[in-house]
Amino acid sequence: MATQYSESGTNYTQEIRLSAPDDKAPFQWLVGGFYFNGDNTFDLKGLYDAYLYGYTPAPGLMTVEDPYYTLLTTRTWAGFCQMGYTFRDKLTLDSLYRMLIAPVRARLMITGIRLNLFSHLGTPVSAGALAQTLGTHPANTALMLDGLAACDLVFKTRGLYRNTPAAEAFLVQGGSTDLGGLFSAWAHDLDTDTMLGLVKEGPPPADPPGEEVWAEYAPAMANLQQAGIAQRIARIISALPEFSSCSSLLDLGGGPGRIGMAIVAAHPSMTGILFDRPAVARVAERFIEMDGMQARMTAMGGDFIHDSIGKGYDLVWASSVLNAVQRDADRIVRKIYDALNPGGVFVSCHDGLTHERCKPEFMVLGWLPTALAGQDMGLDKGFIADAMARAGFRSVQSSTLDTPMGPMALDTARKG
Repeated sequence: MATQYSESGTNYTQEIRLSAPDDKAPFQWLVGGFYFNGDNTFDLKGLYDAYLYGYTPAPGLMTVEDPYYTLLTTRTWAGFCQMGYTFRDKLTLDSLYRMLIAPVRARLMITGIRLNLFSHLGTPVSAGALAQTLGTHPANTALMLDGLAACDLVFKTRGLYRNTPAAEAFLVQGGSTDLGGLFSAWAHDLDTDTMLGLVKEGPPPADPPGEEVWAEYAPAMANLQQAGIAQRIARIISALPEFSSCSSLLDLGGGPGRIGMAIVAAHPSMTGILFDRPAVARVAERFIEMDGMQARMTAMGGDFIHDSIGKGYDLVWASSVLNAVQRDADRIVRKIYDALNPGGVFVSCHDGLTHERCKPEFMVLGWLPTALAGQDMGLDKGFIADAMARAGFRSVQSSTLDTPMGPMALDTARKG
């Protein structure tokens, strides 16, 4: 007779893990538990015969005629824990010196941008030929190029200089991802004497920039958005479970609108409204036309603090918009809540300061010039999420988005 063997059963497994809430903190921990329950029934008839007789018996010999069943129940519990601590390097003379020369790197890059130097380094060129093209001092041009090579912004091979891939992508004037103008504007810089004066005397009388300044800033922001940020945000938003059923988007304070357009383009039929200051909205209209999105994207000018932002949206996107309205955050977030349809989603991307507003370094130092001048717009981590909860959103989820400007908070709120 042929050996018979079969089994059937049910198994249940559950694992729970809890981890440190701040994945950037030096102390990291993970604890959890594991539970397994299994009930399995085995038919051992043929298997038992083979073990009993040492072989599969021939017909007519004594065998175990009836199936032999056994029930095996297994239950397992386990717990686990993992901890780690990252020891930060002590501040040494070496690290202090690196801090001291860091501004030299920035000034080299900004000087190169303002000379339009990188636009002439697409192919290898000598320092002398470049100095002749730019009308600069030959010897000092060579020294500057050597400094840029030390900073890995240009290559130097056999006395000839050319852009590194990063410089070619982001520092060549007129390119679709040219960030030179933006970096140059950011470097209006806090030199040492200015910082000393602000620390000793305090900020000057408030003089917030007019909307025309923001309009001049918008084209440079368009290049920043186009340099991968818009596409990445569109992928994140299009992965939301509600995205396929969304028909209308509000890009609040969207500047040139490249992020809003990327979100709309990721959907087969969604339409969107970009809302920003009137002068900025006029710039956005040019980009909407340039990208051929007139049928699906509209720019609306206004002041979202005081003016209506419209209603009937399924999705609202806001990036680093609420920093300027911290005192009115609850009212603005409630306005966004009211503008959403039932089941609508509000996603806000913004900085999130931790460690008593001393980290992340990129964010703290990036906001420092503005803060010293009297406009501290840094947001504590959880500030917007808490405002969302107070506004009445059914659920609020927070995550961290790594960007070239440092880690950003990404808060997603859903209306009931």
